[in-house]
Amino acid sequence: MNNNDLPDVDLSGIAPELRPVVRRRLQAIRKFEREPGRAHAQELARDLGLGTAQFYNLVKAWRNLRDPQRLSGQSRPRKRTVDLEPGQVQLIDKTISAMPDSAPDEIVKAVIERGALDDVEFPGAERIKRYVIANSAPRLSAEITALGDLIVEHTVLDLPIAFRGDATSRPTATMMFDTSDATLCGLTLSAGKPTVADIAKAIMRCLPASPRMSNKADTARIVIPTTTDGQWDDLCGPLRNAGIMVSTYRPGPYGHGRCTATIFGRLANGITFRPRLVEVEGDRRKMRGHTAFEPLTPEEGEKLVSTRLGLEQRTGILGGIAQHRLTQLRSTLCLLSHR
Repeated sequence: MNNNDLPDVDLSGIAPELRPVVRRRLQAIRKFEREPGRAHAQELARDLGLGTAQFYNLVKAWRNLRDPQRLSGQSRPRKRTVDLEPGQVQLIDKTISAMPDSAPDEIVKAVIERGALDDVEFPGAERIKRYVIANSAPRLSAEITALGDLIVEHTVLDLPIAFRGDATSRPTATMMFDTSDATLCGLTLSAGKPTVADIAKAIMRCLPASPRMSNKADTARIVIPTTTDGQWDDLCGPLRNAGIMVSTYRPGPYGHGRCTATIFGRLANGITFRPRLVEVEGDRRKMRGHTAFEPLTPEEGEKLVSTRLGLEQRTGILGGIAQHRLTQLRSTLCLLSHR
């Protein structure tokens, strides 16, 4: 790979002798992002001389931080979240590789069963589960991916955003995920409970500039949570008129943020998620006392969160829209997002 293959990545902070390693790993990560899947990850990991779980950790690090320094290690051991013996680690890693589409609890059960057969003693199931989650690629459940290609959901962030005057509050984050590879591709921050305007803004940012930029043969299916602001038909109607398949779900007060929890956990790069505050307003949203962040404007907050969570702008994900419908949909979403 020559020095011009990654013009958008600044490698000036990387030691010259490590730059070839970083370039190779970035090239592999981008190949994986274009064509995700366990088999492809294994192939790319072998080419890099890494284990599959180590390669997934590189992908996570790049998505979350966009920092090439995080890719410069020479095949260093992955971070262990629990103390395990080498024989235990080897058996768990083999089980993870053999069950790429299984939930963590299913993998833990299989590990314990294989350990009994191979006479390998293990600690409690919770310690095994922590290791499995830390060393597996983020993956949404089959129940979620079956709903659609894109799913919108809401959570609340522990981040001081100054929406009005000097008062700061925790913002609602409206997020859109590509379910094929558990990637965040749309984001907006707002005050108070979620509204149709928030969803419209997140979707608008994923519209293609023109139909020629579509990367899907068929129009994507999108899944949207219901809101209570009385403008639901104003959003769903135009989406369906554009040929987009829309389905809805009602998460309830404790059903928000499930994709976020699966992909990022409760804390990611200094940002804490509080999905149970989505339906809450008033004092419980206020930020008081010392926090890790100075008060931010909504624009500054969106930029910070996008960087830390590895937002990927996929403007071709909503493909298959005719030009006149695309123009009309963009105009409608723009109007909705400013209500």
